[in-house]
Amino acid sequence: MRDSFFPISFVFTVALTFGSPVAGHDWYHEDPGGLARQLSQLDEREIRKFAESELLDVQPVLMPTPENVDTINKYLYWPIATVVDDTILVLYAQKPHHFKNRVQTDIHADDYTGIRKVIQSTDGGKTWSRPFDLHDAGTWDPDMSPFQGWNASMGASDGIAYLALKEGIYRSKDKGASWELITESPDFGDLPLQSTRMGMRMTFDEERGMILWCTDRKRVVRNAEGYGGVIRAVYSPDFGKTWHYEEQAIPEEFVFSELTPIEWQGKVAFLNRNPENAVAGPYVQCASSTGWFPFDIRSSGIEHGRLADTPDLIYNPKTERFEAAVSMRFGINADGPTGHAKVNLYSIDPDDLFGKRANWRFEGTWIRYRGPWGLQNRTESVGNGYIPGADYVDGFNPVGGIVLDGQHHIFVWGGNGIEKSGIYQYSRSLDTDAVRSWLMEFYK
Repeated sequence: MRDSFFPISFVFTVALTFGSPVAGHDWYHEDPGGLARQLSQLDEREIRKFAESELLDVQPVLMPTPENVDTINKYLYWPIATVVDDTILVLYAQKPHHFKNRVQTDIHADDYTGIRKVIQSTDGGKTWSRPFDLHDAGTWDPDMSPFQGWNASMGASDGIAYLALKEGIYRSKDKGASWELITESPDFGDLPLQSTRMGMRMTFDEERGMILWCTDRKRVVRNAEGYGGVIRAVYSPDFGKTWHYEEQAIPEEFVFSELTPIEWQGKVAFLNRNPENAVAGPYVQCASSTGWFPFDIRSSGIEHGRLADTPDLIYNPKTERFEAAVSMRFGINADGPTGHAKVNLYSIDPDDLFGKRANWRFEGTWIRYRGPWGLQNRTESVGNGYIPGADYVDGFNPVGGIVLDGQHHIFVWGGNGIEKSGIYQYSRSLDTDAVRSWLMEFYK
């Protein structure tokens, strides 16, 4: 329960709720019925891939045990990360379940549901703080917010961490130990209210200050509203008090959701989620050599066959390439093993990305779950709902990864879709050639 949380000042005296940090992957084998193993969605063969190579690692971060759960919100998921100096910050969401509209149950969202919790680690992810609830620092009047939908953005500049939610813009001057609402009454100028959906990673520049890369919510996909037809940069030169925006329409064949920007040497690029029935394929690349409009927008050529998820994009200083962790929810994509939900690695030369070429290279399958995304036993389905306790596979959404200490880290969730979910940290060496060799050999 909420009142069992310790003050954030005691963050590093408390071990994780699934047990003290352990070397290797003992967490998976020591307790066969344990929550971390159960929710990970990894089978014995997959965990061996991580255990037998120093190039890869996977560790639990946060489990839905009583001290980490507010009321009925046992689904801890949708993590995104940033790094301030050597401190990792992870923002995550909590809900009663992922498939809210498909579960035939009387459990509904409550006052503690939403994207609102932050944890920190100063040792690369070996230990983590207790969760900090951003709403404790204050919120805006929701009727005045331009940001709507399921969205958040995170970043750091000059040693200060920033977080944007639809409920407020927050900052931390002590690397995430405490947070404050920047202002209760921001000036949004002519930014349309309740029509903007943020991407997960913010960027910064001298002229525009804090930049939230967003889309609107005006396109419809599969009869669902809330998808975007523009790239909308919402920016604040004074870092949160006054706001402006510019935007660019995207081609009709694309539909954006959850933008994933990266800033590099004054340039900005995206690898974007593009929902399944869009004509040009599931993932779209956008790039600007000036770091501002206009962006070149084109299909990346990265296909997966069904239901796009939100990818992660980093710059690897060792390979001098951009590298993407891309979710394949149904595992139909022909790159790597098929039939199970997976996260594939791809890379591209900066000259290609900013030279309007989609020359992505497959680097291997980083993660493979025990089955395809969703319900495994289809006989359990009832109409448009699913029976609680059915055999589900849910997780991924690797957006918001970081590069730290020679490794690429992503944070994903693993759960059964309708009851509980936990958060996991997957790490890999930046020696992508060696990683590719190991992954290709393992799945040979």
